[in-house]
Amino acid sequence: MRNEDTTNKKYETTKLQQSYLNERWFVSTAYRVSSAMVASPPWYFETFVWEKVGDDWYGKLIYTEDSGWFQEKALARHAEICRRLVNEEPLED
Repeated sequence: MRNEDTTNKKYETTKLQQSYLNERWFVSTAYRVSSAMVASPPWYFETFVWEKVGDDWYGKLIYTEDSGWFQEKALARHAEICRRLVNEEPLED
């Protein structure tokens, strides 16, 4: 598992947690600006899951989720998604 905290100025996104699982999936949770200008607060956490295709970790996007406004919840949800992937369980309840 890799942890990075880098900001992409173009998309106004900050990476919170990234996980590479079993040479098969890439899970990324980022803190980003909402595209809805009326959102309050304007920043929120979002989690993406890609299935690796060949050598490309961004091969096929298989899941996205709004992980809310709270960092603790976003990190817990990231860990839960990783656990479900490894155990081959559904990502949604």
